[in-house]
Formats: sequence, C-alpha cells, structure tokens
Amino acid sequence: MFLSSFKNAIGLILSGDTATYQAIALSIKVGFIATVIAAIIGLPIALMLSTKRFRGRALLVTIFNAFMGLPSVVVGLLGYGLLSHRGILGMLNLLFTPYAIIMGDIMLGIPTMVAIAESSLSDYHDKINETVKTLSLSKLDGNILLIKESIYGIMGALSACFGRIFEEVGAAMMLGGNIMGITRTMTTAIALETTKGEFDRGVALGMILLSISISVNIALQWFKKR
Repeated sequence: MFLSSFKNAIGLILSGDTATYQAIALSIKVGFIATVIAAIIGLPIALMLSTKRFRGRALLVTIFNAFMGLPSVVVGLLGYGLLSHRGILGMLNLLFTPYAIIMGDIMLGIPTMVAIAESSLSDYHDKINETVKTLSLSKLDGNILLIKESIYGIMGALSACFGRIFEEVGAAMMLGGNIMGITRTMTTAIALETTKGEFDRGVALGMILLSISISVNIALQWFKKR
C-alpha cells in the first residue's frame, strides 16, 4: 500500500494539483510569518531573562520551558474563545482566516523560542559580562556581543520554533476551519485526506512537508557554519 501510494503521490505532485499546491503555499506563508513574529517577540524576552536577575525569574523560565510542550489543541481552544463572536476579539472577524492560524502559531512558537534561546544566552552571559566590564562596554554593546556569541543556539531556537509552528495541526484546524483554498494547510489537509481515504494525497503532502522541514534545517545548519 505504501509503495503504491508513494508512486501515486509522486504523480500527484508532478501533475501540479491545485488543491495540493494551495495548501503548500499557505503553510509556507503562515509558517514563515508566524516564526518571524515569534522570534521578534521571543528573543528580547529570552535576552531579558538571561541578563537580568529579579524575583520570579526562575518561575518564568520554568513556565516557558513547560509551555514548549503545550498541546496545539489547547492553543486552538484558547484562540477560538478569543476570536469567536462571543470572545473579546470577536469584532475583528479573524476566526477561520489565515490570520487566526498565524495568531495560534505565534502562541505556540514563542515559548519554544524563549526557552531555547534563553538557555543558550545564559550559557555565555557570565563570560560576556566579564568582557563587558573589562572593556567598559555599554549595555547595548554587551547585548549585541552576547547575541553574536550565542548565535548558534539562537539559530537552533529559530529552527525549533519553525518546526513547532510548521508541523502543528490542532490550532490550524480549530482556528482556520480547514477551508479549501483559504485556510487549508498541509497538516490539516493530510488529516482530512487520510480520513477520507485519499491516502495518496496525504502521502504527497507528507512528503512535501517533510522535505520543507529538512530543507529549512539544512539551510540553518549551513548558516551556522558560515
């Protein structure tokens, strides 16, 4: 069955099937935007947690680490409550749109970005702090130096954040509604097509999903070596 489906999936990909490529395009668009926003929000938080010592810091770090494993359906449930007509953001009419999926994915990506980046930044903080004092560098210069020294760890956090966002299905299903051509991503399409018995299409999307994830990680590894 797998061999037959693999062969048919290759043909489906090469045929330029519209529904398949719509799901691919939306997944890439949503995943990229959500990852960038999660990084923009998460990195400053990670930097603050790694450079400042204050009451409750350890608790915050623990919470972000715990939320790395937050089920996507829980995020979908929370987002649905906020964006439904009875929710506090209901007037925005974002539910069952790509924007709702992006919102849910950002909520999933931020804890991963913060937790991994904070761990890497903290590992270098003490060493960098001594250099900053010795050279009498400003706080901004010290933070820039810390980020440069921790860049491999930060890139790892970015990679993990993208993987968490790109491969989730629960939040995308609940917030997007899996509407063909509008909010159907690769993961939600795989779930739907498989339950419909369209195993070939599910395999085709799964192959592309895996290929994109591997390609992004290879690109990040190449960047780290550069």
